[in-house]
Amino acid sequence: PTAAQAETAAPAPAPAPEEPKPAPKIVDTGFSIKNLISEIEQDANSGAKAEDRDEERSLEPVDSEKIEKAWKEVVDSIKQPRLQAELSRFVPVYNEQENTATQYVSNANQKSWIMSNCFFALESALRKSLRNRDTKLIIEVLPDTAPKEVKPYTSSEIAQAMREKSKDMKTLEQTFELELM
Repeated sequence: PTAAQAETAAPAPAPAPEEPKPAPKIVDTGFSIKNLISEIEQDANSGAKAEDRDEERSLEPVDSEKIEKAWKEVVDSIKQPRLQAELSRFVPVYNEQENTATQYVSNANQKSWIMSNCFFALESALRKSLRNRDTKLIIEVLPDTAPKEVKPYTSSEIAQAMREKSKDMKTLEQTFELELM
């Protein structure tokens, strides 16, 4: 081949390499399992031994005051207004012997929803805030302490309620020999 043919047959110069795009920055949107996992990965990548981190977290002593402060931090980080409102209604009760924090909710439906959707994230966030990995979170339904007033429905229940409310009812029954159910 001639020199002119060699010049035309030479491959075109390679295009300039594209600059790599920076990875999108992860924005902390609050309380989520995804964020917890990314924090664990960051801890793992930082070079600290898992045993050291575990020892650090379990060294902090816990008391009712610390539970209250830590729970407030956890609740404030929740982005769901209804869940945040329900969890802020009651302060967890700390049992020192069992190292448990019992959080009360208003009804069984709320307990069921929390247990199935966010219990482990709540417990993990509480432990992290307390710097104590041994504390356990328990969700319980608030016991109904007020006696329920039973409204009389049947005629015999109404008659009995009237007898209990008024002594005159008894005398009326006895005087006229009435038989009220």
